[in-house]
Amino acid sequence: MATHPEASVTPKSTSWTTIARALSRPRSGIRRPTSRTPPSKSIPLILLSHGDKGQSENLAWLAERLAENGYLVAGINHWRNTTLNNEPEETVWLWHRPQDLSFVLTELIADPSWGQRIDPNRIGVAGHSSGGYTAFALAGAIYDVEAMAAYCQSSQRGPDCDLAQEADFKKIDFTAASESYRDHRIRASFAMAPAAGNAIRSSSLAEISIPVYVVTTRHDELLDPALNAIRYAEETPGSTLTIEEEGGHFVYLSRCSLISKVFTYFLEVDACGTHSSVDRNAVQQRLSHQALAFFNQNL
Repeated sequence: MATHPEASVTPKSTSWTTIARALSRPRSGIRRPTSRTPPSKSIPLILLSHGDKGQSENLAWLAERLAENGYLVAGINHWRNTTLNNEPEETVWLWHRPQDLSFVLTELIADPSWGQRIDPNRIGVAGHSSGGYTAFALAGAIYDVEAMAAYCQSSQRGPDCDLAQEADFKKIDFTAASESYRDHRIRASFAMAPAAGNAIRSSSLAEISIPVYVVTTRHDELLDPALNAIRYAEETPGSTLTIEEEGGHFVYLSRCSLISKVFTYFLEVDACGTHSSVDRNAVQQRLSHQALAFFNQNL
């Protein structure tokens, strides 16, 4: 594992659903390369996976940077786990997420318009939080439900355990939770503040064979970096880890609209960075540069 350094916070309880809804923005979909790519030339594709109760537009800053540099970017809205279409059980049903991306990838490649533009040997994935887990799952990471349950009952229990407090666990079928969702069409994985690191089987991380880049902030108020991003990176052969000194868990989200800033102003979690002096745009510029360099090198 290569490490690139780039400041512990005990968060108060709050409604994560309220935060997610406050960050709602309407756009999503596919970003086309803005450079003039010859129609006959196939181009690399990056799939984006948003966080729990988020949406694809949360990562618009990354999609736009990649598209400006010749990538086709598909932002995925995970069914029933988005800002405006959310069922609490889907927070637990993490293993649906890599299946979502694999399905979309299959559909894009089969599409008569998009398929001919995609280079099947140059496909990558990037994600934030639960989307970071998704990026790892597509690389071969396997989720362990019992490990997550043990963590949430231990002294190390963190605020991430509260994300599913509204879920009805009787509705959840855990049968397929620990299957492998490795998609061999994915050639590189970029994970930002990946979730569920404490519940991933070490043996599965040891078998990951594609290039992986992991980013975290030192002061993540939702996911303990040591149990999540750092663990992912340390146990994944050949991975690269960057630790940002500025920002927290939500610094990866696109800048909030004025309405969102007003709505989130009095929440206990500073989702929009309203109470922070951190320059979110500057952090995202650095991260998008790292992602672009990573994909340029590995796709």
